[in-house]
Amino acid sequence: MIKGFGQLCGCFATLPRLRLGHITRAIRLTPFAQIGYRRLRIARIRYMKLLSHLEDNMKTKIKIINGLFILLLIVGIILISGCLEEEPIKERPPESVTKGEEISWTKYPENPLIQGDRSSSWAQLIGDPFVMKDNSVYKMWYGAYNEVTDICRIGYATSEDGINWIQYPTPVVPVGPDGSWDDVNAETPTVIKNADGTYELWYSGTGAHVSEWLKDGEPNFEVFHKIGHATSEDGINWIKDPKNPVMDIDTENQDKWDWLAVADPSVIKEGNVYKMWYTGASLNKDDKIILQIGYATSTDGINWERYEGNPVLPLGKEGSWDAGSVMQPSVFFDGEKYIMLYAGSDEPEEAFGSIGYAISNDGVNWERLSEPILTKGKANSWDSYGLWGPTGMFDESIYKMWYTGLNENIQTGIGYATGEKENGK
Repeated sequence: MIKGFGQLCGCFATLPRLRLGHITRAIRLTPFAQIGYRRLRIARIRYMKLLSHLEDNMKTKIKIINGLFILLLIVGIILISGCLEEEPIKERPPESVTKGEEISWTKYPENPLIQGDRSSSWAQLIGDPFVMKDNSVYKMWYGAYNEVTDICRIGYATSEDGINWIQYPTPVVPVGPDGSWDDVNAETPTVIKNADGTYELWYSGTGAHVSEWLKDGEPNFEVFHKIGHATSEDGINWIKDPKNPVMDIDTENQDKWDWLAVADPSVIKEGNVYKMWYTGASLNKDDKIILQIGYATSTDGINWERYEGNPVLPLGKEGSWDAGSVMQPSVFFDGEKYIMLYAGSDEPEEAFGSIGYAISNDGVNWERLSEPILTKGKANSWDSYGLWGPTGMFDESIYKMWYTGLNENIQTGIGYATGEKENGK
């Protein structure tokens, strides 16, 4: 929900998962990375010792801890990868075109538009953008991750054309004060502008680092994401809602599809009704984290009622490209129907995947394409490892998408793609 960021930030949904085999077999590690790898091995040993002392009647806790350890491993590997020696990126490949429904999608040939800056004090890695067009100005809010402090905040940028961006110098949505529900991560923003000119923002947050997956010997659910709300007069200075989180999790009811975590909100307002699509997490029979997309409504943007038929976009059919995870929705209306852009992959807990496309007449019943509309780039390109975190709109008769990409050097960036209806339909 790196969704780092989501994914890099420890977001269960956004967090890309690099397998140990990929690192140990294919990439030369620096001494710092080797130290990190040893720490992972020690953590695993301690974890196994903990399980060996649990009684038979603690099976539920074992199941929870398994899920927590998976997240610890993911984040640990990301930290290892951050220590990799970077290599220059070779010339990017030609633009690619993918057809979706009657729409042909084209990646912008000069991607990425924005990249993380390793010298930055707060935005070393960036992703999970949300973009709106406010009068004639494009405005972007995005997740920004500090690799050293393991903290994610929300940044801001503006553009006259949606391609050339001016970034605000500091985060606009910081983490909360120590001890609060979001004192580690604030990420995956979505924003609306009301008729009175005020802005509302929803975001994912966590109150603990994934390394703190145990607290007093018990599973620490603060490492999992919940959804918060904030308001602003200008889109820059935000006031967080005192009722946060406005969407919580129910760890006592593990039959629910989203009992483990909720994140990645996408909100639109129609009349007096707020509509939210979001990622929900649970565990499957193999104790692997399953990510699917749900729906909720509200009359005030704070008190949300989940749809009884959730998830509205479940995992794809067995063998499909999105059979493992379905997450990070971005929903908008193109004048005729609802469009959902989303990230997916064919394996559970694999956050680096492709971008999918679904349509709906009511925002509840969705029909998806059988193939993704955007996939990772060629070797040595800026998005060669995978994609996630799309945001889109229908603007000036063109479908526009901004999305996150990652390369083999663990460098993230935000790219751009356009979709046009064939034959001018």
